[in-house]
Amino acid sequence: DYTSTPINATFIAGTTSTTIDVPVTIDNIVERNESLQLVILLPAPAKYAVEVENPSMTFATIIDSSNSSINFIQSSYATIEGYRYVQIGLVLSNPVSFDFALIVNHLDMSAIGGIDFRSGPYTILFPAGLTSVLFNISINDDNINEENEQFKLTIATTQQLPNNINFGEDLEANVVIEDNDALTVSFSQSQYSVGESIGQVQLVLFFSNPSSTNVTVQVISEDITAIGNVDYTTGPYSVVFSAGTTTALLNIPIHKNLVIDAAKQFSLSIVLSSKFTVGNYSQSLVTIIDDN
Repeated sequence: DYTSTPINATFIAGTTSTTIDVPVTIDNIVERNESLQLVILLPAPAKYAVEVENPSMTFATIIDSSNSSINFIQSSYATIEGYRYVQIGLVLSNPVSFDFALIVNHLDMSAIGGIDFRSGPYTILFPAGLTSVLFNISINDDNINEENEQFKLTIATTQQLPNNINFGEDLEANVVIEDNDALTVSFSQSQYSVGESIGQVQLVLFFSNPSSTNVTVQVISEDITAIGNVDYTTGPYSVVFSAGTTTALLNIPIHKNLVIDAAKQFSLSIVLSSKFTVGNYSQSLVTIIDDN
């Protein structure tokens, strides 16, 4: 912090006072004010009849002039829901010689604190000597298919920082949580059969995960031995999965006639979409049993 070699104080003939300069080391470290002690020592042997009187010592204070500003390392962060956390970085423009704590707040956007991620405020410790720290915010993993969600982080500017530590310009950061719950849809079984006189056949479709919004699945029909709009009402059919559910029903009207004939069949297929993939039972065979 300063040059510690002995300093000679020279008195000009006829004077009763003099000054000395203590060289101080300039650095970029933010530190608390520092003190040093100066003691008068006479040369041995003394050349003149000089005595040391009180005060024979004094203290000098080195007042720190370094500054450091605090910022987020990045303005945006992203994580996948299944990773369980997102790592955030803070940076100082200059090191600090002592530990200090910093408060970071969160602001809900499409992601909700306490539901999608651990709520703030977050108290971050900056250890002495470091210019950057990383901290983790836990992300809650669920099985719901949903849009990517976001929340915002802000360095709390209302907090009192230690002297010479200032708020920088990058005081906000956006966090994106990417959803990892893909939807897969399928029929509950590969074959169904129904008596002609029942009037309809009911099919069950399954989602692998619930969705946060309603999802419409298109199903098309294809004649085999049954004839569309003669033996059954032909497709396409729209099947709506309500938000939060994993099953939906498809009812297809069956047309009764008075003719005694053999069983007739038609097939159903799920239409691919960008919102979901198709599972094992992407098709199902429907048999209409004559019960005249």
